[in-house]
Amino acid sequence: MTCFVLLVLMGLAADVPPFFQPPTDFYGAIGSHVTLTASADTTRVPANKVITLTLVVRGAVNPAEIKRPRLHDLPEFSRRFEIEDGPTQEPGTFAYRLHPRTADVDRIPRFRFAYYNSAAVEGKQFPVTYTEAIPLRVLLPVEAAAPKSKAAGPAIFREPSAARGWQPPAGPGWLLGMSAAILAVAAGFVGWWRWQNPDGPRLARIRQTRAVRRVLGGFAAANRPADVADAWHDYLIQRYGLTIPSAAPCDVEAALAAAGFDDAKTASAVALVRRCDAARFGDGNDTPASLAASGRLLVYQWEGLPC
Repeated sequence: MTCFVLLVLMGLAADVPPFFQPPTDFYGAIGSHVTLTASADTTRVPANKVITLTLVVRGAVNPAEIKRPRLHDLPEFSRRFEIEDGPTQEPGTFAYRLHPRTADVDRIPRFRFAYYNSAAVEGKQFPVTYTEAIPLRVLLPVEAAAPKSKAAGPAIFREPSAARGWQPPAGPGWLLGMSAAILAVAAGFVGWWRWQNPDGPRLARIRQTRAVRRVLGGFAAANRPADVADAWHDYLIQRYGLTIPSAAPCDVEAALAAAGFDDAKTASAVALVRRCDAARFGDGNDTPASLAASGRLLVYQWEGLPC
């Protein structure tokens, strides 16, 4: 029975209409809820050493038929690492050896992974999942200390100096200066602590400023409809602290509804990601520029900013 269901799902995936052709980040995984996790054997790597990255696909009904993702073809990975394929440990598990190209590499980027869900409605049969970015630190090599010169210096520097005594400072001036220094250090510490631990309103303003600046920058740099959807997805997470698995319309709608957003806001947010999906799969007249303009207008409206 399981084999029959698998054959039916594979047949459906092979007969997908042209409008719903698999995206470029589809590697053959089939299932109703597929997840992908990434792990590294170390996050502190010495220079000239390699990191072993492992990708694990779970929830697929055909793990043995999933193709190995080619990290070499992804700019976010190839720009940071020299990449070698590692041994295949078991179906659905893929290992890679990553060699940082420079000491400035600070993370393993997140990885986008699409899968086929035959039970989903038309137009939503290729949901995506993401791995989390993994922070890295590349350790610089320790240089051998230069040997000290054994050349003899002038005799005056080799003769022992006379014993020197030390008397602690005293007097009202010294006490006043020490008191002022202690107060200055205490005030500095309090200011630093307040900066690191902002109160609620200030924290909300900081989150708003960062999220707005980041999403507008993402819209400005968008070259694909998926870039606009990803920027909007990140904005909802960073601005409102939501947990949204992907930029798929169903995930965005479910997260906003669970968070208590009003119907008008939810509808406008979902409409934007639906337009991005339609443009990505060739349905509709939107371009990355028009989608980015709509996204900017939506951010201005939500934040109460002048257009």
